[in-house]
Amino acid sequence: MKKIKYSYDLNQNVILLPGRIHGPLGNRNVTFVFDPGAYRTIISTDLTDSLGYGSNKMSKKIRTGSIIGIEMGYTLIINQISILNFEFKNIEVACFDLPEQYDIDGLLGLDILEKFLVTFKHREHWIALSLLK
Repeated sequence: MKKIKYSYDLNQNVILLPGRIHGPLGNRNVTFVFDPGAYRTIISTDLTDSLGYGSNKMSKKIRTGSIIGIEMGYTLIINQISILNFEFKNIEVACFDLPEQYDIDGLLGLDILEKFLVTFKHREHWIALSLLK
């Protein structure tokens, strides 16, 4: 079983994981917040638009509740997402406008996290992901 151990920055308020998203207009390195409280992976609409997806390729409209209220978004099928060198093709994600001040590209939610055995050692500031079969 492939396992990747990743040390994260304790000075951040959240655990940030590097990734890469591929789209019709190219690909881009991204920063995901490790968020086991999110029911699905969320990606910024600005990012998906810049990669050539846009709302015209949406699967369905969705809404979610957050700390700032009810937010409207949509789902998309993303060609490929990589997280810590694990690759997933044709993954459905939610697209919402994310606050720019946090400088994140998305939230890594349970729909992708359920594919992993996650080992978390906050005192030593590392997280390890092993892909489940």
